[in-house]
Amino acid sequence: MYVDTGNTNIGNITVSIASTVTCAIAPGMGQSQVAFYTVPRGKSAFLKQFTATQNKNQESSIRLFQRYPNSGNRPYRVVTELNLYGSNMIKPYSFPVFFGEKTDLETRAYTGANCTASAMFDLLVVDNSTLGV
Repeated sequence: MYVDTGNTNIGNITVSIASTVTCAIAPGMGQSQVAFYTVPRGKSAFLKQFTATQNKNQESSIRLFQRYPNSGNRPYRVVTELNLYGSNMIKPYSFPVFFGEKTDLETRAYTGANCTASAMFDLLVVDNSTLGV
């Protein structure tokens, strides 16, 4: 999510589903700082790399979850996890992990107090027609 016109935002901008805030733009940032994605219709995605970092000497887990399309209230399922202790980690995939169209991807950080964590995932997104799907 990003600010498309005028100056950058002065206050918080949030997007909610029901009463749960799912995305936010902090004041002055101009764009969100989230790590989630939905594979577009007619496309497939391949996870090439998952990266996470955190800034405290304490245990933290950064996890990437997936939820299949049309799954209703079914929960997200963990795809991969990086366990950190005041460090960063890059997990490349020799054989990329496949996600079909409309799959939701979401990262979550499990950390202690006053810990800053970040995550990034690299996807190769291709047309299903090129895969014969």
